[in-house]
Amino acid sequence: MFLFHLGGRIARHRGATVAVWFLVLAALIGGSRTLGTDYDDTFVLPGASSQAGQDVLAERYGLTGTSGQVLVTAGAGTISDGRNADEVADLATAIDALDDVSAGNPLVGDYPVVSDDQRHTIIQVRFASQNPEDHLLDEVTDAATPAAGSDLDTSIGGDAFKDSSEPSRVPELLGLLVSYVILAVTFGSLLAAGMPIFSSLVGVGVTLSAVVVITHVTTVSSSAPTLAEMLGLAVGIDYALFILSRHRRNLADGHSPTESMSRALATAGSAVVFAGATVVIALIGLTVAGIPVLTVMGLAAAGAVSTAVLVALTLLPAIALLLGERLRPKPRRAPKPRRKGKPPKVGFGTRWVRAVTRVPLLTIAAVLVLLGLVALPAAQLDLALPDNSTAPGESQARQTYDEITAAFGAGYNSPLSVTADIITSTDPTTTVDDLATKVSEVPDVVAILQATPNPGADTGLVALIPREGQTAESPADLVQELRDRGPQWERELGRVPGTAQVWERRPAESPHDARDPRVAPGVSWSFVAR
Repeated sequence: MFLFHLGGRIARHRGATVAVWFLVLAALIGGSRTLGTDYDDTFVLPGASSQAGQDVLAERYGLTGTSGQVLVTAGAGTISDGRNADEVADLATAIDALDDVSAGNPLVGDYPVVSDDQRHTIIQVRFASQNPEDHLLDEVTDAATPAAGSDLDTSIGGDAFKDSSEPSRVPELLGLLVSYVILAVTFGSLLAAGMPIFSSLVGVGVTLSAVVVITHVTTVSSSAPTLAEMLGLAVGIDYALFILSRHRRNLADGHSPTESMSRALATAGSAVVFAGATVVIALIGLTVAGIPVLTVMGLAAAGAVSTAVLVALTLLPAIALLLGERLRPKPRRAPKPRRKGKPPKVGFGTRWVRAVTRVPLLTIAAVLVLLGLVALPAAQLDLALPDNSTAPGESQARQTYDEITAAFGAGYNSPLSVTADIITSTDPTTTVDDLATKVSEVPDVVAILQATPNPGADTGLVALIPREGQTAESPADLVQELRDRGPQWERELGRVPGTAQVWERRPAESPHDARDPRVAPGVSWSFVAR
């Protein structure tokens, strides 16, 4: 009864209802344009060993920001030649001199980074923030550009330089065009066909603008609006179609526009509320996983579906009632009288129902077999987090990724880090060097980038290069191998004079708990783009 009476209230205030929706939309769009976006794509996986490693790097090394890479190529001679090496050092110094940026000379130290052909090196760049400002990225680009007349060439990439351009809207526009054509054929009216699409666009506009504003209040990933937009458009058109179709049917039966819409909301509107509530509950269920990025995506999508329900129950009826009699279908022609003795004409729908219900078990079995065949590819599905190998081919990040892969191998785009507690060591440098030696002996470890204790000399960091990139299977196998060897390394290093036990820091404990010898031995690791 509530939805029936709602139709009457909207009929009395149809203009005000439309005005309120457009004021809300205008306010949110204005706010989002004024504030701008503040998305945070930091990926956190609570409880995972990789997250424990990231926490150690943040707490004990101060490595909290994102990273970039500068591939330096020598046009003449080798990269280690006197003049070329000096210019590489100058580039690294210029980058390191910038605020909130750090970089080191890759040609010095115990683990120099030089390609097999001796023509390439990589300057690793670390930012203080996970989301550096565009002007800072431009400053790094300028600092990494060789002087005129130099024999060096540079290419800049890494996580910090991921392609952030807006995706093409052509697929959405084509989808809306196809939807409009289908609705026009269904309703037999161009005016009625545009109403579900228009109302869904209003709902999506409200949702996406609200998400942009919310990014300034809490952490929201840039992927959250994508799911919200897709679901908002889909269910927005669907729910509006339910109500509008029922409304036009009631008009065709001779009801007044107000009575027709009240009946449509009481019947089709109830189905919309139930369907929307079911989808919202399912999306909120993503919070059970305990992964922040999924939680935010689920809540944003749930907000889009909730908005679509509200739009279908309020804005669409108000617009329909403003249009009044213009939505009433044309009277249908009376069917021609059937000749006496001639059987009634059977339509396709009747024949289809008879066919699928003639042998129900056979129909069920056929459907299950078909679904099984369609689902077969999912059995071979390998999931991975996207990296710059999936970026558009013309983007700077993708080109640098490909050039590094060609010069060094795909693994140099996805370094791994092993962190270990070395609290009781009297010679932390030797301890970390011993650990680096053992790590380098593991199959699929191509090179060691760095092996150093932190300033407090209670934690060791070993940065290594896997054979393949993070989207391949071998890095996951390598990580598991490192974890499996952790207890053995703990025992071996614990017996070496001047070294200490290698302990694993569990994510649920504080940094001080890592000093407790009761903590299970091992190593913690994490993916980092260094």
